[in-house]
Amino acid sequence: MHLVTGVILILTALGLLVLMIAQARKGTVDLFSTRNLFLLGMIIFQCVSGWLSMFMLDFGEVRVENPAVTGFVYTLLLLVFLAIFLLSYHKGWWVRHRAWRADPQVPRTVPGPMLAIAAVILVFGLVFRLAIGRTIPILGVLTDMMGIGLLSAAAGLAAWVWVPRLMNPAVMIPAATIILIAALSLIFLTFGRRDVLSLIITVFFAGYMSRWRHMGWTKMWPRLVVVGAAGLLFMSAFSTVRSATAKKLDIGEVLAKLMEADIGEGLLGMATGQFAAANSMWCIETRPDPYPFNPLHSAVYAVVQPIPRVLWDQFGIPKPNGLGYDMVREARVYKYQKEFTLGPGMIGHIWNDNPILALVPYAIFFGLILRFLDEYMAAHPFSPYYCLPIVAGAGDMVGIPRGEVGLFLFRTAMAVIAAWIALRLARRVLLRSFGPALTEAAPVDEEGSFADGDAEVEPSWNGERGG
Repeated sequence: MHLVTGVILILTALGLLVLMIAQARKGTVDLFSTRNLFLLGMIIFQCVSGWLSMFMLDFGEVRVENPAVTGFVYTLLLLVFLAIFLLSYHKGWWVRHRAWRADPQVPRTVPGPMLAIAAVILVFGLVFRLAIGRTIPILGVLTDMMGIGLLSAAAGLAAWVWVPRLMNPAVMIPAATIILIAALSLIFLTFGRRDVLSLIITVFFAGYMSRWRHMGWTKMWPRLVVVGAAGLLFMSAFSTVRSATAKKLDIGEVLAKLMEADIGEGLLGMATGQFAAANSMWCIETRPDPYPFNPLHSAVYAVVQPIPRVLWDQFGIPKPNGLGYDMVREARVYKYQKEFTLGPGMIGHIWNDNPILALVPYAIFFGLILRFLDEYMAAHPFSPYYCLPIVAGAGDMVGIPRGEVGLFLFRTAMAVIAAWIALRLARRVLLRSFGPALTEAAPVDEEGSFADGDAEVEPSWNGERGG
């Protein structure tokens, strides 16, 4: 039975990939949408991870006593969640109309001022991330999350200017410098991969939105494959050396570690999805007995994130822990450092939060919020000031299906809000500097110059969006 479950899970993963590509070709859902980023996380951390556990009967740090039955329940819940999520995203209900109410005026892509603004945002990101985030208690926790959004926005803005003018040294040198500094600042003193992943996705997204998607599928795919492969190789290398990067300050040492990294080991670790599906199955087997359900814990945990633990202690109320933190104690995984947590997976969170209460609301919530974000980008497809903030926290967005759901949702929101504020201010500066009579920027031609503003441009979304 567990082999059948594994087959269903891998077919589900393949089906989601086919759906994403088919809808992108039809123009109903853009290839680079927040929905697809979320689905990518579901594919890695819930489908592929579950398939590997079912076929190899390897469950990582936890024990699953009855893989056949538990795997079937897990797969059923996953399919129901995906069905409700895709339906709510497709319908959109009231959110898709609200996303089109933004001011349509945006500045043109003016390289000099945009690179200068990217440099200013970079400086603020460094201050938030390294100066305040690493030195000031409590406040630093929030500024660290905001710094991710600012640094990703700075790198994305630089990439938006650079990709259409790839061989222009006057643009290439400052843009590459901004991206490199932002990336290095997200690598140092961090153990997680999601911070630098946010930057990589934002840069990739900026190139796609500003240049590649206007080239047609034949010319676009080779570029996406090359850049995507480069990002994948970097993330696999970083996965094997992140313990060192969390401690070392010397740039040379960190770069040397990255050069010596075992790419194969990193790719294998990423393919297993950190056994998030197995952790979800463990939650299914251990709740409500011996551990009780914790109704809507993920939603509560996201809301209470900004409240410092010291304030909870003053009132004698314990601040809720993340499910992944509690799982380490419950599953008696003691061989790692104190801060080690497990990834419970989306289905594990839903089961812990009581599936009767959580399954449908969580699926609808993520479907609607991602539909709103995608419609917001579709309303201003040529504006980095509207598009880039949406993906500034993409690393945590992809990680939400792995969990901790409440924490990653909050981190995504903080990064998006910080980037949105910074780029909205940048937009105002450019509008005041270049006058109010500015329209949407035109696409770029093969030589990198702007095409005629009246030229026909294939829209990224056609017909009924959210199909």
